[in-house]
Amino acid sequence: MIDQQVNAMRAQNDARNATDIRNTTEQIAGRGFTQNSPLMAALTARYNVANTMANTGGERDIRMNAAQMNAEHLLRGQLAQEQQFATRQQEEISRQAARNHLLQVEGHGKFTLFGPKRLFGVAAPFSGGLLQQNLSQ
Repeated sequence: MIDQQVNAMRAQNDARNATDIRNTTEQIAGRGFTQNSPLMAALTARYNVANTMANTGGERDIRMNAAQMNAEHLLRGQLAQEQQFATRQQEEISRQAARNHLLQVEGHGKFTLFGPKRLFGVAAPFSGGLLQQNLSQ
């Protein structure tokens, strides 16, 4: 994709250069100079140097812009990953806070973490809700 952009830019610059040389050749021919004159050789060399500079600068700009866009895309991806991780961490903190709150409430009720009606783990579910058990006291 980048090489296609570079090639298209070079082709456009080369076509413009050829047109400029052809127009200059026609203009100096009207003034009595031939196509092989030293003046035309100097003008052609000048146009070719300018074309080479334009091609080099254009290629550098295209490749640098592509690299910058890739770097920005990578940075946005990394930032999104970090945000996602931070969100998951915050959710885990919220779950831990809720769990700690339940454990505090549980300490005042009939349920224990290690008895037959444990809140967490594989023990059989307790009858009624924790909130109901605590409200009925």
